[in-house]
Amino acid sequence: MPVPCDCCPAGAPERCAAGEVLFANVLVSANPAGLPITNLASTIDGTEGADLSGFAPPVTEAQLIANPTTAFDYVFAAPVNNLVRLRWHNGGGGVLTDQDGFGLITVTLLDAGLSPLFTTPWNLTAPIGDNTPPRTLDFAPVSGVARVRFNGFHKQNVAVMGAGSPLLRQVEAFTRGPVFPCRRRGSGALEWYDEVGNLVHLSDIGPCDGDGTPTNVLDDFLLTGQFFNDGIDLLGENLCNLVPPPSVTTGLTAVGGGCYDPTVGNPTVQWLGADVVELEYGNPPHSSGDAIMTASSAQLGTVTWPTSGALLPGGTVTSNVTANGWTVKLTYISGPATTALGHVRTQSSTQIFFHQSGATTPVRIRLEFLNPAA
Repeated sequence: MPVPCDCCPAGAPERCAAGEVLFANVLVSANPAGLPITNLASTIDGTEGADLSGFAPPVTEAQLIANPTTAFDYVFAAPVNNLVRLRWHNGGGGVLTDQDGFGLITVTLLDAGLSPLFTTPWNLTAPIGDNTPPRTLDFAPVSGVARVRFNGFHKQNVAVMGAGSPLLRQVEAFTRGPVFPCRRRGSGALEWYDEVGNLVHLSDIGPCDGDGTPTNVLDDFLLTGQFFNDGIDLLGENLCNLVPPPSVTTGLTAVGGGCYDPTVGNPTVQWLGADVVELEYGNPPHSSGDAIMTASSAQLGTVTWPTSGALLPGGTVTSNVTANGWTVKLTYISGPATTALGHVRTQSSTQIFFHQSGATTPVRIRLEFLNPAA
């Protein structure tokens, strides 16, 4: 899909996410016993329909065990790099609670010469009574993958036969690559898109380097509110468009549109494993007033700051050296340029102060954790 024309590019550090890469073909690469395999093409058509795909008429568990080399090969148009995730939609037909899906299988990533690059067992059984949730397999990036082979099949429930069993509905693959932010003109909502224009969910976005592994990562990072006076509504004093999404929040209620509404004066937002976080204060066109937050973590201790004065968009301030020798860099990414309407500053040693009053854009900041040894 193309990036919407009303979504304007927004500044951000390099971020990566797992984006879908399509299979070009699926084939039965081995079937020594001639087991009844049907309709695999529908498992790469982008839909999770109610058709029967897999073994139909049904086969027994004993037949599968006796023929472990029976294999489905999902083939890319050209070898892909940085493959990091597979997603399997288990079960088939119009009922997804009848346990007619796959159980334990074997996954092998093959190069163009059909040499194995990576292999692992994958148990698709649970939740056995509900095949609605897709099963996801994450692994370290693998490059040069020409096809994905599934074999060593077992049934989700050995007693189930029905019209077909075991069955599946869709298989998807994801490679890790850069994503790019933009902001909707009307709503101000921040959205992220991959290189081919697919919308990327916030939960998939994270830091990246050459091998896809985060750097300067804190085990935990906590922001604690010092001054919020708001009710549970969509109006004002909200924290919005947090990237990556927080691991834990207290005193906050998700209210839609990527926003969290404080329900107490001292809400907290915690990330487990992050090297950069971004967030917005305010929910234009509603006026938000002032808020204060402090930053801390088990590694950093409580972060202290020099007094910065009001920052303008693009302005930065770096914390004092923390207990473990790191620093935290705060950047005022975007927001009102007129300090009377909104700004951010550091003050009183530990405080990050936000002001947003009647502005048409929220105050957005970035916090980067800087390890001098990295």
